[in-house]
Amino acid sequence: QICSLGMCRRGQVEISEGELNGTCDSTCSLKSYFGPPKLGCTQIDNCKKKETGWKRFFAQCVPCICDCALSCASAG
Repeated sequence: QICSLGMCRRGQVEISEGELNGTCDSTCSLKSYFGPPKLGCTQIDNCKKKETGWKRFFAQCVPCICDCALSCASAG
């Protein structure tokens, strides 16, 4: 894991866009999360939509693949 600016990069996580900010509009790339640890990450960003092969024409929560970081204070 790479630590810089007090954050430790922990690789990537899969998370529903609804868990990132509570809305579902199939736009993972615009979403991020910062706060209490979620899936072992205090910061989740640089998200992209996970291609599932499902194509639906109404809003739904899609799975996102995002970079995960944990503040080093929490990692101790």
